[in-house]
Amino acid sequence: MPEALEIAQAGLSLPGHCGYDFATWTSDLAQGLGQPDLALRAGTIAFNLRPSFANYRQVEALAGSTWTTHKLELLARLRSSQSWDATQAKVDIYLHEGLIEDAISVVSDQSSYQSVLIQRVMDAAMPSHSSWVIENARRRAESIMDAKKAEHYGHAIEWLKKARTAYLHLENRTEWVTYRTQLMQTHARKYKLMGLLKHRDLDLA
Repeated sequence: MPEALEIAQAGLSLPGHCGYDFATWTSDLAQGLGQPDLALRAGTIAFNLRPSFANYRQVEALAGSTWTTHKLELLARLRSSQSWDATQAKVDIYLHEGLIEDAISVVSDQSSYQSVLIQRVMDAAMPSHSSWVIENARRRAESIMDAKKAEHYGHAIEWLKKARTAYLHLENRTEWVTYRTQLMQTHARKYKLMGLLKHRDLDLA
């Protein structure tokens, strides 16, 4: 096994399509053989190749007292990542670290198909960035309502609930009532939507 680890260490810098799996395997082997520095190096390579919250926490555990330095490096790498599959990792890690503005930057222009991630960020951002929640949630709800997508009206209401909560965080009850009233006037002939807009979850109770 020590010889295998020596070969693996030499292979960490080689190109290929299995770099992530190889780096993860090397990190695990190095840990088992009591070589924490190599385990940390391989774990960092694995994170850089395929960022995830699990990899992030693993590097944190391996880094020990040097974590602060490594954290800054991992976050810098994460911010520069353009990989489409890094979105989940970015949200998970930024929210874990309390980096709300970074999380907002990730989801602001994401498709509403990513509603679970977007609403997670909205919930976390509510106390400090309520205005962003209002703007983003209203835009998403209005795009559904204006397009007359009746089958998606329920999704529009979910976005409006987020907006309502943000208005209340800002103590702007009157603005919420005014906005809701305007929606009901604008969409008065959309009977399915009107029924949903009258739901008690959009009241000020």
